[in-house]
Amino acid sequence: MADGTALYVMGFPVGISESTVQEIFSSYGPVKSLRMLPTPEGKTDVAAIVTMENSEQAKWLIENVSGKVPQGLAEPITIKKKREAQDWSKGMGKGWGGMPAWAMMWNFGKGGYGGYGGKGGWGKGGGGGLASFPAERKVWIGDLPEGVTYQELQAHFPGSKFATVMKGKSAGTGGVAFATAEEATEAIKTLNGSTLAGATIVVDIWTKKEATPAEPPAAPAPADAEAS
Repeated sequence: MADGTALYVMGFPVGISESTVQEIFSSYGPVKSLRMLPTPEGKTDVAAIVTMENSEQAKWLIENVSGKVPQGLAEPITIKKKREAQDWSKGMGKGWGGMPAWAMMWNFGKGGYGGYGGKGGWGKGGGGGLASFPAERKVWIGDLPEGVTYQELQAHFPGSKFATVMKGKSAGTGGVAFATAEEATEAIKTLNGSTLAGATIVVDIWTKKEATPAEPPAAPAPADAEAS
């Protein structure tokens, strides 16, 4: 459940230890948990997920520490509220058309409502998934290792709203969507070249493939050629 205590913190120097980050944030209040995020090769700063004991502490840090240089650091850090994945089991009531939530999830798993429950999240049936997000809020993922799940992919991208792993001819690629274009841009900056399930992945801008132009119809054969 989202309680407002988890923070996404960027701007730590490469090589900083978890204990140092713990010490910095503990000076502002009790830290419930801390997780350092993967650092892509060539990246000059590190990010972390810091969870405080209560939402008031987290809010205070966003308002008073973000953009400043905490004691023990030489550069300012950026602190944002970590966006939680949406819990589809809540707020449904009886679901669409009076259908109970459990029945909706069962239908999703059977491929209904756009094919949800397939190996890559929303299937090809439409009605949701990446197609419901504009291009600027999505990132393209390449070089995914065989067997990685969309749950693992989404967990690798803090604050993401949706993730899918492609199959078939597009195997090894995927897509991740965010609530804002800024988060998508930040994901490219911080996670391109990061390691997921033992593989170094590519994170790039989302672009639509141009439609292949139709070939012009063949010219009709000359009348004399047909006669011969």
